[in-house]
Amino acid sequence: MDDHDGVFQREKLDRLESASDPLIDVIGYLESLRPSSPAFGDEAFVTWVVHEGRVRASAAEALSPEAVSALARKLCLTIMAERAGLHLVNQLPEHAPTRAGWPISAAIVELAKNRQAAVVDLAIAAGAGRELWDAECESAVAVPDMLPRGEYVALTVSGDSMDPLLHSGDVVLVKRGGELKSGSIVVMRDTDAGYVVKKVGRIETRSVELLSLNPAYGRRTVRRTRTSVLGTVLLRWCQHEAT
Repeated sequence: MDDHDGVFQREKLDRLESASDPLIDVIGYLESLRPSSPAFGDEAFVTWVVHEGRVRASAAEALSPEAVSALARKLCLTIMAERAGLHLVNQLPEHAPTRAGWPISAAIVELAKNRQAAVVDLAIAAGAGRELWDAECESAVAVPDMLPRGEYVALTVSGDSMDPLLHSGDVVLVKRGGELKSGSIVVMRDTDAGYVVKKVGRIETRSVELLSLNPAYGRRTVRRTRTSVLGTVLLRWCQHEAT
């Protein structure tokens, strides 16, 4: 960085420091979460943060503690989702009916041809659940264009172990198969607890460490078999974050 660039960066920081302290706190918190964040060095990023917090306020007004909290939460969720490769949509999907008695095992393959996902009437959580493939597919949802082609199932989240990223009642779109990747969100079959949606931790040859985002819940280790991994969660439909 030459002297001119250094002066320019210092001037930007001076302007930020003259703004409201809460905004500086939010940007600083982002830096602590993502060291590679462009925060202080990217004027477009800073402008976005300021805009998010001041949609209904003049440039001279400071953010209220409530507004700062909401802004910080929104930005943290965005970063959390980006790290997990998860798209966030703030409304539930529209369901289209399918033919009666259609088994999931057959429906998932046929629906993939039309970029649709089979809706499974099975809640995924930390509790027991029946075998997914025994269920019938009564409806389907469209797979958004930003997602890769493949076989998908749509499942409803139950419980709060993945708060704040996933809430009870959210619908997640799970791409079947694929390699496990540390940091991603997956749906796996736990012998003791049924189907669970968790963040992937340490991956071993015969086991996988599954993590909850809610600190009230501990981590668990499940056996890694050919059929234990349902797939990776690539999208979350939710009404809780709608504004």
